[in-house]
Amino acid sequence: MLKSNVCLQYARTMGAGVFTVLALLVFAAATCSPSMAQDGNAKRDEAYEQTIWKIIKENWVSPAVAKTKQLTCQVTIEIEPGGKVKKYSITQKSGNKEFDSSVTRAIDKVKELPAPPSPTMLEIEITFQSKGKGAAAAP
Repeated sequence: MLKSNVCLQYARTMGAGVFTVLALLVFAAATCSPSMAQDGNAKRDEAYEQTIWKIIKENWVSPAVAKTKQLTCQVTIEIEPGGKVKKYSITQKSGNKEFDSSVTRAIDKVKELPAPPSPTMLEIEITFQSKGKGAAAAP
């Protein structure tokens, strides 16, 4: 989310138009939406995170309500060493059941992901954000 905030600040400073700001935000969100949950010894593998995000995003059908409202849903996904989705849970609900259900359906469609590059990287946190009016970022 740091990149999206930096892009937004830059766009505002430069007096960029709405479409430029949106383009920067979409780029920032696409490059930094997932975040790896870490224990004390785990190292982030951004390439792996992005691969997981891309696979899940391809299965996500954002509901119509996401076009008009700013919604955020955060999910933690546990991945087995072989890549199978062990379990997932919503750690931050959006406040909209339809939006949250769209997120869980996307994960349910995946079931199996590439194996984590390290046995300490078995949990990923992903934030889904709508493109609704006033949205700060969009996946």
